[in-house]
Amino acid sequence: MFGPFKTFNNGDRYVTLLQQNTEAVLNPLVQSKIIDGQLVTVTFKAAATDTTVNHNLGRPVVAWFPGGSAPGQNSGPSVAASVFLSPTTQSKTPNSSIILQASAPCTVSIWFC
Repeated sequence: MFGPFKTFNNGDRYVTLLQQNTEAVLNPLVQSKIIDGQLVTVTFKAAATDTTVNHNLGRPVVAWFPGGSAPGQNSGPSVAASVFLSPTTQSKTPNSSIILQASAPCTVSIWFC
């Protein structure tokens, strides 16, 4: 998503120090997997039913965070449902998908990282 912090040499010692310190702080943040993620809108049509979700990360999911109801949905400002990993099924393609369930039918936005 973001590239590493780039420095330039202008001959000024203080600018160089500022760039080095900025690089030391920013590069670990930019390389964090939580920033390199995808926001996906997921519709769960029935409670406690496996739903395969394509997360588009190209690698296994490290973490995921359900947000509120998806924009434009008639499910209100918040969803009264829990979203969780399927207790019975694992994805056969973890680099591209994950299998989730919800406690009630709903449409939610989920951040995958």
